[in-house]
Amino acid sequence: MKLPLAQGEQTLVVTKLKAPAQLFGTVVTFLALLFIAVALLGWFSVARTKLPAATQPWLPFALIAVEAILAIIAIRACLVPLMRWSATRVILTNQRLIQTRRQSGRKFRAVPLEVISSAEMRQSLWQRLWNCGSLEIWLHNGQKLRIDDIPHVHVFHQILTQYLHRSAPFAPMMPANAERGRLEYWSRSSPPGRSRHLPDDPLDAAH
Repeated sequence: MKLPLAQGEQTLVVTKLKAPAQLFGTVVTFLALLFIAVALLGWFSVARTKLPAATQPWLPFALIAVEAILAIIAIRACLVPLMRWSATRVILTNQRLIQTRRQSGRKFRAVPLEVISSAEMRQSLWQRLWNCGSLEIWLHNGQKLRIDDIPHVHVFHQILTQYLHRSAPFAPMMPANAERGRLEYWSRSSPPGRSRHLPDDPLDAAH
């Protein structure tokens, strides 16, 4: 299902959050749970011959219960974040900034550009390693929104800022598409059907 757009609204950028930055903690958690599960199986194979005979009938059930708990933790701590990341997109149009998630049904939150007072870009050392960053958005009512791990955040921030301040010269970038952490755009000078990658340096995007 395509995202419904208002009359005159055009999609500028569609991007997926950077996977390594989003999922590093998930991978570490999964490896830790896997190590615990393997260690428990190894302990069980040794302990079943050394424990008293009265406890041995219950030992398999205890092991199954602990492994089931580990499986539930793995689903909650690993699978759910993976599905959430895979389903999340950040969309910038000439009228709204939208964060959409397609899982059970389609959920999205949209912020009209006219209610945004300013946008700031932040990058940690970890985010610089993966060429992504965070976008902090301030609304006129003082509320702050934050979107983490946007790929090529310099360029995304530049396009957003140019639309927030219409008096600034606008670089010809529309519409846009990005998958797997790569930002692309079609410029007005490009032939139809051909795309160009956004440069790492946002100043290059204005030429």
